[in-house]
This record gives sequence, C-alpha cells and structure tokens, in this order.
Amino acid sequence: EIEGYPGYGIICYMVSDDPMGPYTYGGEILQNPSYYFNVGGNNHHALFEFNGTTYITYHAQTLGKALGIEKGYRSTHINEVEYYEDGSIKPIDADMEGVSQLKAFSPYSEVAGTTIGWNSDIAPRDLGRNNMVLSSINNGDWNAIGGVDFGGNGAKEFQVEAAGKAGGVIELRLDSPDGEKIGEVQIGEGDGKTAETYTCSVNDAAVGEHTLFFVFKGEGGDELFDILSWQFTEKEQQTVNKDALEEAIAQARAINSAEYTMDSLEKFFEVVEKAEGVYEDADATQAEVDSAAAELEAAYDLLVKVSDKTELQNLIAQAGGLKESDYTAETWNALQEALKAAVAVDAEHDATQEDVDSAVEALKAAIEALEPATGEDPDKPGTDPGEDPDKPGTTPGEDPDKPGTTPGEDPNKPGTGSGDSGKQDGDKAVQTGDTLNTGRIAGIATVMVLAAGTGGVVLYKKLRKNRKGF
Repeated sequence: EIEGYPGYGIICYMVSDDPMGPYTYGGEILQNPSYYFNVGGNNHHALFEFNGTTYITYHAQTLGKALGIEKGYRSTHINEVEYYEDGSIKPIDADMEGVSQLKAFSPYSEVAGTTIGWNSDIAPRDLGRNNMVLSSINNGDWNAIGGVDFGGNGAKEFQVEAAGKAGGVIELRLDSPDGEKIGEVQIGEGDGKTAETYTCSVNDAAVGEHTLFFVFKGEGGDELFDILSWQFTEKEQQTVNKDALEEAIAQARAINSAEYTMDSLEKFFEVVEKAEGVYEDADATQAEVDSAAAELEAAYDLLVKVSDKTELQNLIAQAGGLKESDYTAETWNALQEALKAAVAVDAEHDATQEDVDSAVEALKAAIEALEPATGEDPDKPGTDPGEDPDKPGTTPGEDPDKPGTTPGEDPNKPGTGSGDSGKQDGDKAVQTGDTLNTGRIAGIATVMVLAAGTGGVVLYKKLRKNRKGF
C-alpha cells in the first residue's frame, strides 16, 4: 500500500463537471471484499442509476468460499448507493443480502432459459452469436425465479422450448423445490441440438405472486435436456359471480346474536367481515369469492349457544313474589343469598349451562327450606293457630259470617250474647273479658279493613291478636 493511495482492491471515486477534468478526489467508498466476507482478492465494480436510484455492482469470492475453493469463483453482488447532503457518496456496506426485487416478474412473455434467480448445479451454455441455453441439467437440479406474478386470473398453460438429451420431466412448483406442484411437462429424448416445443396445463394454484421453481427429474446420471426459453399463457378474464357470497353474508348478518356467546360471536363476525372485504373487492377472483363463501359457511361451527335459563328465570320470579314477613329471618336471608346469586347468573350472557343448573338447584333448595314465621299455620303462612283456614282472622266460637261476634249475639249490637237482654249501658265501664270490648275492636278492625284495603288487612290481623289478649 502506497501512502496517499487507496489500498489493494479498495474502490474510490473522483468527481468533475467535465468528462475531461479536472477531477477532485472523493475518497474510498468500497473496501476490499475481505473486509466484509473474510475472503479477499481483487475488486471490480460499476456504478449505475436506475429509476432514480444509484446502485453499485461488484464481485467477491463468496461462492468459492462457500464451495471451499477460494480464488477463482467470484460472485456478483449489488447494493444501493446513498449520498450525504453535500452530494458525496456514503461508504458502501457490502453484504450478502443485496437489494430487494424492484418489480414483479411477468411469466406471460417469452423468457430466456438462462434467466436465473437461484439454482442448483445448472449452468448456461454459449451457442455463439449471443445465443445461450440453460444446460448441465441433471436429475434433482433446479432453477428458481422470484416474484413471478401470475396475476388475478392465473395461468392456464405452460410451454417450453427444449432440446432433449436423455429426456426427463420439468416440475413446476411454487415457493420451494418441494412446494405445491402446479404442473409438469415431459421432455423427450433427443440429440441435444434439435429444439421442440412442449406444453402442459397448469392448475388453479398458479395465481398471484410466487417464487417459481423448475425442478428437473430423470433417470441415470446423463444430462436430461437444454432449455432455450419458456412462458406461461394467462387465463382469460372471467366474470366473477358473487351472488352466493352475497346471500351467505346476508344470512350471517341475520342471525339472532342473543342466542350465542359473545366470544363465539366475535370469532364468527371476524369471518363475516373478511367475507365482506372479498365481496367489496372489485379485483377478487372467482376462486377467492368461492373460498370466502365456503369459509363463511364453515364459520357457523364456531358459534356456541347460550345456556337455557327458562327454569332459572321462573324460580327467580317465584322467589320475588314471596313476603319476608311470612318466614323466619334465617331461612329468608338464605333465600336472598341464593336469589342474589341466581340473578347474577341470569344477567351473565355467557354463563355456562353448568353455572345455570347450579343456580337453579341452589335457589330451588332455598325456597323449599323456607320456614313459616312462629305461630303461623305452616300450611297457611300468614294465619294464626286456631283460625278458620278458610276465614283467616277468625277463631273458634266466632260467627264465621260475622268476624268479631260470638254465637247468640245480636249482629246489629256486637257485644251481646246468649241470654243477654240486648241492652247494654254504653257508658258502662269496660270490664276485662267483656264481650263488648271484643265486639267493638272487631267492628273497628272491620271498618279499617274496608277503609284501608290491603293495609287494613295487616292492621286487622294485628287487632285480632290483641283481642285474644283480653
């Protein structure tokens, strides 16, 4: 290395406003390949602009390194060139990645057989006069091209111009050497000089953008054939029928959401929205439309029915109609706890059937466990022992048609009994146990019942109990 000059295999540049100079030295932009790839050698490069972007191509002995044979197998690399604000070139970071494919590759025009993206053990052969063929093709070899765009209509046929040798098969596969096979064509035996055109049909998977692999198969170790060119034929534009998809979407939107769990509805409507996107896509293919309709039909299997809460709701209504005053505090409180839990389960939209059944059993048990309040007829909650069960509020000895009176009393003069003259001094002091007092109390209670309705009934029962204390 000479002082003031770039080192061995280092690319530098100069700039000028005139091809004839003078030039100004710009500096080093690409180091020797050994700096990046740990394998050295000389270096050659080219700078060019394409679609407004500058690129640099160069070579490195990375292929030789991979094969374990250095100094002799150089591979072409490419990277994008970037600039500082003042226009000077930034140092290049050489790598194995290179640049991304700039545009899709169309398979619908004639493609030279020597068009290669990646390959395994094949090589071009020069026929002279700038004619080349893909050669050295043996069993198990392959060639691949990235970003091949079959479009929305897809391909219907493949044709290849090839010169047979031992003969064999070209398998057309997507995205890997053992990916989905979209077709295969048989190449016959030949002298390796006479080219013929061979064709095969292509299945519906040849749609959209893929990496296309040509996988070569044959018998023995001899070369199979040479490939001069190939191309696909595109399917004709078809009218896409979306009627079935439209109907499927309408039916999906019409389901009763209340019948299904929220989680399953969310999953179901994700499929519905996807189907709607396909329906609204003007460029959707028939295959995409049919697939969306099929997926939507299958999505019904995602729906999960909500639990049957009929019995639970009936029990809640039954419990809600009971009165606290009719039962002991302990059993009433237990009922309220079960009722509260049952209401919570009923309010939970996605409650499981197991949870619902458990709430039913708990509430049913709480209702059955209710104990009447002390002193009441257990078969007639709200009545007192000794009362006429058909005439609540009466006691034995009373005239059942005139509560508060006793047999033999003048119904128009409560307080008179058998043998009584029927004449009582209204101003006479009331004696303990005097029937007049009970008659007056019963009469007052009767008036209050008539005046106060339901509230009177409660007060009436209270007065009847007080009367028994005289």
